[in-house]
Amino acid sequence: DALVVPHAGRKVFLGTNPVCFAAPCTGHPFCLDMATSAISWNKLRQHRATATTLQDGWAGDARGRECRDPAKAAGLLPAAGYKGYGLALMVEIFSSVLTGMPAGPKISRMFPVDGQRRRLGHVVAAVEVDRFVPLNTFKRNLAALLNALRAVPAVGREKVRVAGDPENEARRQRTKQGIPLDLAEIAALRETAEKLGVDTKGFRWLR
Repeated sequence: DALVVPHAGRKVFLGTNPVCFAAPCTGHPFCLDMATSAISWNKLRQHRATATTLQDGWAGDARGRECRDPAKAAGLLPAAGYKGYGLALMVEIFSSVLTGMPAGPKISRMFPVDGQRRRLGHVVAAVEVDRFVPLNTFKRNLAALLNALRAVPAVGREKVRVAGDPENEARRQRTKQGIPLDLAEIAALRETAEKLGVDTKGFRWLR
């Protein structure tokens, strides 16, 4: 739904309009999954729940002015200014205009969840790799490219990563240590479990 302020605009109009691109690779597949807004709406909700300050360039207030207070944030800003705005509009054209689905503010809101059917358009495109190069060659070459990027000396961080690396690292860590939750998330899960009659006495909550 309309959560993102267009570049130089004052009110929300576009959705976070994510783009996902995946490719087969030796080892883990490559997967870029990103919103065209600076952050996702769920990330803003997490900052509200934990009362932590937003970073510059993430969100705007009710008048479209950049703000760092999550409680005052009324909309998200596009990633990289007009470039993220352009990508978001591209997604809107493919997913809404091309499919005949509602666009922009005409898309029904996700929250609060009220059981209504949301008319959302999507576009999925697939490329048959073997039409261009043998699949195994593609996978080896992609792995070599990604590893060469990871080998680039880092500035200000411990290492260079590619899309998917943080998620793979988090999966390995959380498989061993569990999934970290803040108090608001724990309270919401307990409330949902109670409504559904799920016994949580045996759950071990991590903070």
